Amino acid sequence: MEAEAGCPLPDQFHSIAGAVFPLYHVLMDMGEFAGAEVIPVSSIAPLNVEGIILRKAGHIRILLANLNADSQFVRLIYPSLPQYVRVKRLDETDVEEAMRSPESYRAAPGLLQQTAGKQLALSLLPFSVCRIDAATRTEQDR
Repeated sequence: MEAEAGCPLPDQFHSIAGAVFPLYHVLMDMGEFAGAEVIPVSSIAPLNVEGIILRKAGHIRILLANLNADSQFVRLIYPSLPQYVRVKRLDETDVEEAMRSPESYRAAPGLLQQTAGKQLALSLLPFSVCRIDAATRTEQDR
Protein backbone atom coordinates (compact mmCIF):
# COMPACT_ATOMS: atom_id res chain seq x y z
CA MET A 1 0.00 0.00 0.00
CA GLU A 2 1.30 3.44 -0.87
CA ALA A 3 1.89 5.92 1.94
CA GLU A 4 -0.83 8.50 2.58
CA ALA A 5 1.62 11.23 1.57
CA GLY A 6 2.34 9.46 -1.70
CA CYS A 7 5.59 8.24 -3.18
CA PRO A 8 8.70 10.21 -2.16
CA LEU A 9 10.03 9.83 -5.75
CA PRO A 10 6.93 10.36 -7.93
CA ASP A 11 8.97 10.92 -11.11
CA GLN A 12 10.53 7.48 -10.76
CA PHE A 13 7.58 5.49 -9.37
CA HIS A 14 4.04 6.47 -10.24
CA SER A 15 1.46 5.51 -7.63
CA ILE A 16 -1.69 6.76 -5.92
CA ALA A 17 -1.37 8.10 -2.38
CA GLY A 18 -3.03 5.80 0.14
CA ALA A 19 -3.98 3.20 -2.48
CA VAL A 20 -3.07 -0.48 -2.70
CA PHE A 21 -0.67 -1.63 -5.38
CA PRO A 22 -2.06 -3.98 -8.09
CA LEU A 23 0.00 -6.82 -6.61
CA TYR A 24 -2.39 -6.69 -3.62
CA HIS A 25 -5.09 -8.28 -5.77
CA VAL A 26 -2.80 -11.03 -7.07
CA LEU A 27 -1.79 -11.91 -3.51
CA MET A 28 -5.44 -11.87 -2.37
CA ASP A 29 -6.42 -14.11 -5.29
CA MET A 30 -3.77 -16.62 -4.26
CA GLY A 31 -4.43 -16.23 -0.53
CA GLU A 32 -8.10 -17.12 -0.99
CA PHE A 33 -6.84 -20.51 -2.23
CA ALA A 34 -4.34 -21.11 0.58
CA GLY A 35 -3.53 -24.81 0.84
CA ALA A 36 -4.63 -25.47 -2.74
CA GLU A 37 -3.01 -27.97 -5.06
CA VAL A 38 -0.81 -26.17 -7.58
CA ILE A 39 -1.17 -27.49 -11.13
CA PRO A 40 1.86 -26.93 -13.39
CA VAL A 41 1.27 -24.59 -16.32
CA SER A 42 3.36 -24.37 -19.44
CA SER A 43 3.34 -21.39 -21.75
CA ILE A 44 4.54 -21.49 -25.34
CA ALA A 45 5.61 -17.86 -24.82
CA PRO A 46 6.88 -17.69 -21.20
CA LEU A 47 8.39 -14.24 -21.66
CA ASN A 48 4.97 -12.93 -22.71
CA VAL A 49 2.38 -14.80 -20.63
CA GLU A 50 2.65 -16.87 -17.46
CA GLY A 51 0.07 -18.55 -15.32
CA ILE A 52 -0.75 -20.71 -12.35
CA ILE A 53 -3.65 -23.06 -11.67
CA LEU A 54 -4.89 -23.64 -8.13
CA ARG A 55 -7.35 -26.44 -7.27
CA LYS A 56 -9.10 -26.67 -3.92
CA ALA A 57 -12.35 -28.18 -2.66
CA GLY A 58 -13.93 -28.69 -6.08
CA HIS A 59 -12.95 -25.28 -7.42
CA ILE A 60 -10.19 -24.04 -9.68
CA ARG A 61 -8.62 -20.63 -9.92
CA ILE A 62 -6.39 -19.77 -12.83
CA LEU A 63 -4.25 -16.66 -12.82
CA LEU A 64 -2.73 -15.44 -16.08
CA ALA A 65 -0.37 -12.49 -16.43
CA ASN A 66 0.66 -10.60 -19.53
CA LEU A 67 4.29 -9.71 -18.84
CA ASN A 68 4.86 -7.13 -21.55
CA ALA A 69 3.62 -3.94 -23.22
CA ASP A 70 1.77 -5.66 -26.09
CA SER A 71 -1.68 -7.23 -25.95
CA GLN A 72 -1.51 -11.03 -25.95
CA PHE A 73 -3.94 -13.61 -27.26
CA VAL A 74 -4.14 -16.64 -24.98
CA ARG A 75 -5.71 -20.02 -25.61
CA LEU A 76 -6.01 -21.80 -22.28
CA ILE A 77 -6.42 -25.57 -22.52
CA TYR A 78 -7.30 -27.42 -19.31
CA PRO A 79 -9.06 -30.81 -19.14
CA SER A 80 -11.19 -29.88 -16.10
CA LEU A 81 -12.43 -26.62 -17.56
CA PRO A 82 -16.22 -26.49 -17.25
CA GLN A 83 -18.62 -25.01 -19.81
CA TYR A 84 -18.77 -21.65 -18.00
CA VAL A 85 -16.17 -19.76 -15.99
CA ARG A 86 -15.98 -16.37 -14.27
CA VAL A 87 -13.32 -14.08 -15.72
CA LYS A 88 -12.07 -11.07 -13.77
CA ARG A 89 -9.49 -8.78 -15.31
CA LEU A 90 -7.12 -6.29 -13.80
CA ASP A 91 -5.82 -4.03 -16.55
CA GLU A 92 -5.56 -0.41 -17.65
CA THR A 93 -9.36 -0.11 -17.82
CA ASP A 94 -9.95 -0.73 -14.12
CA VAL A 95 -6.62 -0.60 -12.29
CA GLU A 96 -7.27 2.81 -10.74
CA GLU A 97 -10.61 1.64 -9.29
CA ALA A 98 -8.94 -1.55 -8.02
CA MET A 99 -6.21 0.50 -6.34
CA ARG A 100 -8.47 3.16 -4.79
CA SER A 101 -11.38 0.88 -3.78
CA PRO A 102 -9.99 -2.62 -3.39
CA GLU A 103 -13.00 -3.97 -1.46
CA SER A 104 -15.57 -2.91 -4.06
CA TYR A 105 -13.35 -4.11 -6.91
CA ARG A 106 -12.97 -7.53 -5.26
CA ALA A 107 -16.70 -7.79 -4.51
CA ALA A 108 -17.56 -7.88 -8.24
CA PRO A 109 -17.50 -11.53 -9.37
CA GLY A 110 -16.24 -11.04 -12.92
CA LEU A 111 -17.95 -11.84 -16.20
CA LEU A 112 -19.45 -15.21 -17.01
CA GLN A 113 -17.74 -16.61 -20.09
CA GLN A 114 -18.42 -19.78 -22.04
CA THR A 115 -15.58 -22.15 -22.81
CA ALA A 116 -15.27 -24.30 -25.92
CA GLY A 117 -14.15 -27.90 -25.68
CA LYS A 118 -12.03 -27.50 -22.53
CA GLN A 119 -10.51 -24.33 -23.98
CA LEU A 120 -10.85 -20.65 -23.18
CA ALA A 121 -9.72 -17.91 -25.55
CA LEU A 122 -8.74 -14.58 -24.03
CA SER A 123 -7.06 -11.38 -25.05
CA LEU A 124 -4.93 -9.80 -22.35
CA LEU A 125 -4.14 -6.10 -22.41
CA PRO A 126 -0.56 -4.98 -21.70
CA PHE A 127 0.74 -5.80 -18.21
CA SER A 128 -2.63 -7.20 -17.15
CA VAL A 129 -3.68 -10.02 -14.86
CA CYS A 130 -6.69 -12.23 -15.44
CA ARG A 131 -8.39 -14.42 -12.81
CA ILE A 132 -10.53 -17.34 -13.95
CA ASP A 133 -12.75 -19.09 -11.41
CA ALA A 134 -14.84 -22.22 -11.84
CA ALA A 135 -16.17 -25.31 -10.17
CA THR A 136 -14.49 -28.42 -11.51
CA ARG A 137 -16.59 -30.81 -13.59
CA THR A 138 -16.74 -33.25 -10.67
CA GLU A 139 -18.17 -30.53 -8.42
CA GLN A 140 -20.70 -29.41 -11.05
CA ASP A 141 -22.04 -32.96 -11.45
CA ARG A 142 -22.96 -33.25 -7.76
